Amino acid sequence: MNQTYILSSARSNSDFNLTQKFSVKVLQIATKFFLVVSIFIISTNYIFSQPRVTDNRPATLGIDQGIVSFGTPNFTLELLKSSQTVSSLRTTDAEKFEFTPQDLLSKRNKN
Repeated sequence: MNQTYILSSARSNSDFNLTQKFSVKVLQIATKFFLVVSIFIISTNYIFSQPRVTDNRPATLGIDQGIVSFGTPNFTLELLKSSQTVSSLRTTDAEKFEFTPQDLLSKRNKN
C-alpha cells in the first residue's frame, strides 16, 4: 500500500512537470507571436503615415476652370465645372456643417 502511494505521488509530480513545461512553451510562443505582430503593426503604421509628396504631380481636377453652385433648402452643393467633382457640400442652417472639407481640395487636386 505504501508503494502505491509513492508511485501515484511520483506520477502526479511528472504530470505537473509536463503541464508546467507545456505552459512555459505556450507562454514563449505567445510572447513571440505578440512581438512579431507588434513589430508588424508599428512598421506598417510608420510606412503608411509618411506624408506623400504631391507637389510634382499634375493637377487633375481643373479647379481653375470654375465652380458651379446648386442650392436646396437644406444643402449647398458646389461642383467643379471640368470634372464634376464635389468641391463642397454643406448645410444651409446656422451650423454650416461641411461634409467635404473645401480646404483639402488643393490636396485632392494632385492626388
